Amino acid sequence: MGLMKVPLWRLALVFAQMGASGFGTSMLPYYRSRLVEELGWVSEDEFLRALKIGQALPGLNATNMSVIFGDKLAGPVGAFVATVAVLLPGALSLCAMGAFYLTHQNDPGLDRALDGVAAAACAVLLTTTWRLGKKQLMSPQVVMVASTAIAVGYFRVSLPLALLVLVPISVWSCRPKERK
Repeated sequence: MGLMKVPLWRLALVFAQMGASGFGTSMLPYYRSRLVEELGWVSEDEFLRALKIGQALPGLNATNMSVIFGDKLAGPVGAFVATVAVLLPGALSLCAMGAFYLTHQNDPGLDRALDGVAAAACAVLLTTTWRLGKKQLMSPQVVMVASTAIAVGYFRVSLPLALLVLVPISVWSCRPKERK
């Protein structure tokens, strides 16, 4: 991923818009559609590479990807600008919603509304998973995720035990293959 010069004001505007229109993992489709499809600032392969790196690092994927794409598009200052821009709308919204919740926390209608938001978030997450994962549906990673979910969810194996068994298998199955 070579450096592509994007003006800092444009970078800030695009990342602030994405930060204002997505929540958590649901931001990833916005990143993809905006940066790959609409603006053409990154390729599909660059997006998937950044997603893998973002998932491997501690912290939120969207924040990690802001650093990666900001750096690619405008250097180290771009990484800072993109990260602040993507986080600012959520931080301001959180402050406003927190104040609202404090004054209405005993309202049963609010609980029902939050249940609806949680259901919508699940639907967005499933959509994102499908869009990003359909290319690799039968990859070793998907098999490991399914194995972990079945072991923990259905057979009630403890998560640490499942990970202790499945992580070495996953690392082995995803190791670089020798070229002949």
